[in-house]
Amino acid sequence: MQSKTKFISGAEKFKNLQRIKDAFTVKKIYTGGHGQLKFILQYVHHYLFFLRKKDYERATLMLYVIEKEYENILSLDQVVLSLGINPFCEKGCLLGDYVYKTSGKNTTEKILIDDIVAKLITSKTYKMALCKISDLNAKAVLEKIIIGEEKLIKALENSFNKLRRKSNKSPLNLQLQL
Repeated sequence: MQSKTKFISGAEKFKNLQRIKDAFTVKKIYTGGHGQLKFILQYVHHYLFFLRKKDYERATLMLYVIEKEYENILSLDQVVLSLGINPFCEKGCLLGDYVYKTSGKNTTEKILIDDIVAKLITSKTYKMALCKISDLNAKAVLEKIIIGEEKLIKALENSFNKLRRKSNKSPLNLQLQL
């Protein structure tokens, strides 16, 4: 009787461990403390805020941001699945401290600043993850998402600066140091 046990070389074991490590790095992007799932709740909250204020231009911008975030989550799900782990969120990842400090911020300027900061954090998180990942397919997805994040940051900054100009205030240039 022949054994069906397959010999796995040290190099193959290392490659498998690296894929799992890559998968958990990517998974943390959307389930971690500054994850996509948490920020998408922030953008939904802000969409509803702008809708109630009848600021349809910014409400439409928030819908666009939400759509792009959802596409990013779907892409990240596929990467995590392809790397061999379950993409589902750990217990409690949507709870905790709600979203990125949105409570009590009820002005259009403050909300847009929150959203710009959230996008800057998300972009920085992707860039840090990109440095840790070795899987080329995962890197390609993250690079595509980073480009999209930078476009969303510009759109939010343009909306913010347009609002500032409308109220005769000078535009702000937000920088994030993590």
